[in-house]
Amino acid sequence: MSCLNQKKTNWGCSSVGRAPALHAGGREFESPQLHHVIMREIQDLGEHILLFRGFFDQEFCNNCIDTFDQCENIGLTHDRNSSTLEIKDNAIGIVELSGSALPNTQHITGVINEEIIPEFFKKYPIENNYNYVGLGGAKMQKTRPTEGYHVWHMEHQHTIESKNTLLAWGLFLNNIEEGGELEFLYQSKRVKPIQGDFVLWPAGFTHFHRGNPPLKENKYLYTGWIDYI
Repeated sequence: MSCLNQKKTNWGCSSVGRAPALHAGGREFESPQLHHVIMREIQDLGEHILLFRGFFDQEFCNNCIDTFDQCENIGLTHDRNSSTLEIKDNAIGIVELSGSALPNTQHITGVINEEIIPEFFKKYPIENNYNYVGLGGAKMQKTRPTEGYHVWHMEHQHTIESKNTLLAWGLFLNNIEEGGELEFLYQSKRVKPIQGDFVLWPAGFTHFHRGNPPLKENKYLYTGWIDYI
């Protein structure tokens, strides 16, 4: 029996508006793999914030967490700790991505470049304005209860590394019961961390954002940038 088939894609739109915590619920399509179906959803949360669900499974997310903890145990992570308590977390350093630069980057690079970015271009057909758009850098971080990146910030800023950054993204590696939301200032939106959910948004000044502190458990996040040439 052949397992080849065409994907059915239909975009959906959020009906929750400016709710305090947002969940996916829009588009879904089927992709047969080895005679079973993987359900995926893509939701437009409004204000050019997109949520991709089902593109990263539980096994991948748990492997990332395990790898981070191993790196932390042998001293391969670094702390960010400001005196004003605005920034406090633990991260594997920011690097240019390659097949071995960060844990599980080969898989995440393939999914973002070959599956997520093409879906973005279906909604925003702007690819002809660039020579190339793809994953530019990433980091994996762990935030303990009450810690976080509390400063409102954007990803396209004064640093030379961000001069060609088009989009920012975050992949939630675990569920957070209370707190830990990705919050957008001007959009009055908070996105609740659900394992495997991938959030994509514009990198510029319109999308000032921050990571709220988790209140009960550690929060693990894979985050990075999509750059253009």
